[in-house]
Amino acid sequence: MVETPSNKALGSLARERLGKDMEQKSISGGWKFGYFVIGFLFSVYGILIVWLLEKEKPYFKEAFKFTIIGFVIAIVLAIIFSIIVGISIMAAVAAIVNSGDWSSFVNQGWH
Repeated sequence: MVETPSNKALGSLARERLGKDMEQKSISGGWKFGYFVIGFLFSVYGILIVWLLEKEKPYFKEAFKFTIIGFVIAIVLAIIFSIIVGISIMAAVAAIVNSGDWSSFVNQGWH
């Protein structure tokens, strides 16, 4: 096929459209997990990092969403863990108080 000016124009138009279509507007599952981990491990700092580094990218909204999800899940797990630890400590104290055996504390110098 002979390259004529109109063919060149069509080729560049096709490359331009293909380039726009190939521009990444969404991220894969691995990247979603990565942004989730950033939000989970670095909390507010992770959110700030993603916002500062990725705000110009076309997939920013999706990356930011998964960072927020990681942050929220970290907070929920921290609350659940705190409740479990608190209940465990209360149960241990209640068991010691109800046993009536305070001599182990008194003999160790805890007055």
